[in-house]
Amino acid sequence: MKHTKSFVVLALCLVCLFSMSMVASAARQNDAGITATKGTPTVDGEIDGIWDEAESQLIGNVDTAVIPSSSATNGILRTMWDENYLYVLIEVDKHGAQIYEAAGTSADENTADCAEVSFSMEGDFGIGNLPSASQEGTGNVKVFTNGAKGGFGPYYNKHIADVKGVMKITAEDKYVVEYALPWAGITPYPGHTLTFEVQINDCVNGRRAGLVSWASTTGCWGWQQTDVHGALYLAPGEGETVKPTEAPTNPPTNPPTDPPTTPPTDAPTDAPTTPSTSAPAEEGSHANTAIIYGIIALVIAAIVAAYFLIKKFKK
Repeated sequence: MKHTKSFVVLALCLVCLFSMSMVASAARQNDAGITATKGTPTVDGEIDGIWDEAESQLIGNVDTAVIPSSSATNGILRTMWDENYLYVLIEVDKHGAQIYEAAGTSADENTADCAEVSFSMEGDFGIGNLPSASQEGTGNVKVFTNGAKGGFGPYYNKHIADVKGVMKITAEDKYVVEYALPWAGITPYPGHTLTFEVQINDCVNGRRAGLVSWASTTGCWGWQQTDVHGALYLAPGEGETVKPTEAPTNPPTNPPTDPPTTPPTDAPTDAPTTPSTSAPAEEGSHANTAIIYGIIALVIAAIVAAYFLIKKFKK
């Protein structure tokens, strides 16, 4: 009997630990969200007029954990989508600092400026190691001025050849990046929510000296884990509707589209102001399911523990 009770206590501890880890892994760490407007821009490094219809948000969270810096670099993010691609437009402003281009055919973010994207098209906010994820629509992609592409994860391994990407310098201290990411792992529909993050790799004197992200506020960890990603919501196009069960509870709203005020060019300056974010969109089904199962397991564990405590006091 003594061994049975010990076994039950051990089992309860394991259940509780498992439940807490499931809840922790599924919980998002920020409320960043952006709406992707339905539309089909041309991906050539030129900003089409159709981009004026898209929501615009600041990329301005300067990393203080991975590669700490006081970078003045920031950017503007816009997204669109259609049945074939997710489109991403990133405008980067280094505010007087030099842009370092990739040499030859290199695709090395450690020696050249670039703006990369990480995502789970399946909408899974519970991925802890994105490079080794199993979901086909999950990965990381980057492009450089020489046209070279880089990245990792299952999406990169299977679909990088079909990714359209352009990085174009528009001024001595400014550049534009455009992506057309073919859908994988899902069939997109109005109301679907993906996980998404942008990371600007900021080079100084030919080496990566800082990181700036869109969603993550605790350090640039979006390349590795999706719980620090923001939510990217696919808005319906003209004449399309979203089923009530598919629409997020609080879809993102459009913030002002004016670019951030240019800081002084003296380097380094204070970090850019914290970007405004939209209301959180609905999280991926994986995250919600994990939380539900975690809560159920905790409740069962509590009931069993209470049962044995009652028996003990009756004796």
